[in-house]
Parts: sequence; structure tokens; C-alpha cells
Amino acid sequence: MLFRPQNPNPQAGILSSNSNATDIHIGTIWKSARDKSNAIEAHLREFNGHSYADFRVMQMDSRGRMHPTGKGVTVSLARLGEFAALAGKAYRVAAQRGLTPRST
Repeated sequence: MLFRPQNPNPQAGILSSNSNATDIHIGTIWKSARDKSNAIEAHLREFNGHSYADFRVMQMDSRGRMHPTGKGVTVSLARLGEFAALAGKAYRVAAQRGLTPRST
């Protein structure tokens, strides 16, 4: 299920930049179908000349706003294709073993 914040960031999906950093919001999904207080956000970022993909766990506060946690993974853009292939392989193996939910 796709996470849709009540007050979406107008810059989401748009390249924004400050003095030495770039951030492109790719998308957000719920971390779990049952837990609507945690989500995973994907960003493409650049900082000090280094480009990377950031997959960060976000947590909802009592006011309904999402905040980043210390949990997540950062992948160099040079390795992003390998990471995507690894995630795809994990999905295919899980599907072959009947571990993924059926689409409705």
C-alpha cells in the first residue's frame, strides 16, 4: 500500500538543492500492512560530491507527521543496480515459496 501523507511535500519527486546537497524523493511505502505508523522512504541524494540512494524508515509522531529514524540503508548509485537485482531476487524467491501475499 502506498503511503500518502495528509500534507504532501510540494517538492516531493522534484530535485531540490541547497549549498552542497541534492535530494530527490522517489516514493514512500508502508513498512507493514498492519502498522500504519512506520513507512519506508526512498530518496536519491548527493552530498559533498557523493551520490547515493537512501532507503530510510520513517515514524509517525502523535500529530501525524513523519520523521526519519536511524534505521535504513544507503547504497552508492554505482551499486544501485546490484541492490535492485538483489531485492528482485529476494522477491522472486519469496514468491516461488509462496511467502508473498496474493494480489487483489
